[in-house]
Amino acid sequence: MSANPLVARVSKSKIPIKDAFHNDIPKIERMVIPAHIAMSRGRNIPSPKTSRYSTEEIDLLAKLAYAEARGEGIEGMLAVANVVLNRVKDERFPDSIKNVIFQKGQFESVHNGSINNQPNEEAYEAVRKALNGENTVGDAVFFWRPRFVRNAKKVIGYKEVVVKIGKHQFAK
Repeated sequence: MSANPLVARVSKSKIPIKDAFHNDIPKIERMVIPAHIAMSRGRNIPSPKTSRYSTEEIDLLAKLAYAEARGEGIEGMLAVANVVLNRVKDERFPDSIKNVIFQKGQFESVHNGSINNQPNEEAYEAVRKALNGENTVGDAVFFWRPRFVRNAKKVIGYKEVVVKIGKHQFAK
C-alpha cells in the first residue's frame, strides 16, 4: 500500500481514500471523508450551520482565539470567537472573518505574530461552539485586558462593558 496521507480507518484495516470509492469494497465499508474534515487535519469542526465557513476561516479563527485567550480556557477563547463573528455582522467592521482579523490595529496577536502559533483542540472546540451559535458575550464587538491597555478610557473610550471573562472585558 502506498503512503497516502489521507487514509480512512475501516474496522482494523486501513483503506486508502482513493480505494474507498471502488465497487469491490463492501458497501458498509465505503466512506466519504468530506474535504473540510480531511483538510482540517481530522478536526470535525463544520456542521450544517458552520459549513458556510471555509477551512481557512475556521483555522484562522481558532488561531486568533488561541493567541488572544489561551490562558482563559475554552470560555475565553469562545468569547474571542464571538467578538469576531459579531464584528462580521456589524456594519462598522469588515464582512469576513479574515478581513476582521487582519483589520489594521485590531488584534495584538496579529501585530506580534502570535496568531501564527498552532492552536490547541480547545481553541477548535471554542470556534465550533461559536459557529454553531453559542454566544457568551452578547453583542460585544470589543475586548481588552485592562492590565495591558494604558489609558484604557482614551484607547477604548467609554464603551459599555457587557461581561468580564477571565482577565478580559468585553464591550459593545
